Amino acid sequence: MALSLSTVCSLRPAVASAPRQRVAAPSASPLSAPLRPAAPARRVAAAASSKPADFDELLMLVAEKFEKADNKPVVIGYLAAAIGAIVAAEWFIHLPLFNILLGFPIQFIGLIATPYLALRYYVDKEAEPLQDVEKVVNKVTAQLPGLGKK
Repeated sequence: MALSLSTVCSLRPAVASAPRQRVAAPSASPLSAPLRPAAPARRVAAAASSKPADFDELLMLVAEKFEKADNKPVVIGYLAAAIGAIVAAEWFIHLPLFNILLGFPIQFIGLIATPYLALRYYVDKEAEPLQDVEKVVNKVTAQLPGLGKK
C-alpha cells in the first residue's frame, strides 16, 4: 500500500491554524473620562550663576582658561600626559590578574564615594562640584613645574 503525500498530510492531527482572539473585559477607557482644562503653565526664572549650565558653556570656560595660560605648550603636554596616564591605568587594571586584584577595590571605593558625594552636593549643599574641581586643579597647577604664576 503506497502512501501519497496528500494522504500523509491528511493523517496528521489537526492543528488550530487561526490564532485565538482574546476577549477584552469592559474597562474604563481614558478617552471616556471627562476632559479637564490644562493647568496653567508655571514660569520659573533661574538665578544667574557662575557655574556653566550646559556642556557648551563648560567648554567655553575651559577655552577661556586655556587662552589665559602663559605656557600653552606646557599645558598641552600635561594634558596629553594625564590622558595617557588614564588610558594606561585602565589598560593595566583590566589585565586578567590585575582585574581581580585591583578591579574590585577600585569599584568599592567608587561605591563608597558616590553616596558620600551625593550627600555632600545635593543634600547638605555643602559645596558645588565645580568649585571642588577648581580647588583641586588650582592646587595641582601650583605644584607642577612650568605652570606657576609669573
